[in-house]
Amino acid sequence: MSEPHDEDGVRSLGMKATLLVAAIMAVVALLWIRSMDLTDTSKSSASALDDPAVNAPVIGRPRPDFSLPDLDGQQHGIGEWDGKVVLLNFWATWCPPCQKEIPDFMQVRKELGDRGFEVVGVAIDQHDAVADYVDGLGIPYPILQGEADAAEVARRYGNSLGGLPYSVIIDREGRIRYARARPLNAEQLRALVAPLLRGSPG
Repeated sequence: MSEPHDEDGVRSLGMKATLLVAAIMAVVALLWIRSMDLTDTSKSSASALDDPAVNAPVIGRPRPDFSLPDLDGQQHGIGEWDGKVVLLNFWATWCPPCQKEIPDFMQVRKELGDRGFEVVGVAIDQHDAVADYVDGLGIPYPILQGEADAAEVARRYGNSLGGLPYSVIIDREGRIRYARARPLNAEQLRALVAPLLRGSPG
């Protein structure tokens, strides 16, 4: 009389074991994907620039010209920073990943600025919100601001989906070397910028 119950118990244990294995496999797969996402731009500097996952359509192309106002209303063209290695960072005050990476940009700029590295922030946001945020954090690098017009600049630089943060690295010759909608930390940024600064004064 107990055999049906025993069979049910075996089936139940088997199902639980199968579900446990599936869950473990899912967690392992998730951790692997996460580790790849966090580490692919912190590879060696050369391979980071050659990463096929970056926004390939704009890589190697001359950077598009544009002009946007700073927080005082003064217009600036991207050509002002020709001859430098430029991180062009599209961001917004309401974007937590944007907020997280800005202190890292400030740090790397402090380290490498005298070698010809500059950060130019393009805030796709309302003027007052940007001004308050920049003043509160003491951002030392140039900040340009706009809304629809700034979003259009980002699109011209390859950000067709409008994701933020979106970062573009431009070399001394004015060519786009990296473009991707993802956060960058200080280590990753150094790895991307270092090969473009080699042989520069300082």
